[in-house]
Amino acid sequence: MQYRVQFLDRSDKVVRELQADARSAGFPLLTAPPAHVAQVRVIYPSGYVSTVRLPGA
Repeated sequence: MQYRVQFLDRSDKVVRELQADARSAGFPLLTAPPAHVAQVRVIYPSGYVSTVRLPGA
C-alpha cells in the first residue's frame, strides 16, 4: 500500500511530499520536518486524510 505524506506551511501550501509504503509509512514522521512546516497530512490508499498540526505552528 502506498501512502502520501505532505508537509504543509501555515497557508496550507505543500512544502514537501513523500511517498511511503506500508512498511515505512511512519518514517517521514520520525524525521525532522522541513523548515516552516505547520502541519503534516497523511493520505491513505483508501482516500482517508489525517492532518496533524505541529506544536508551536
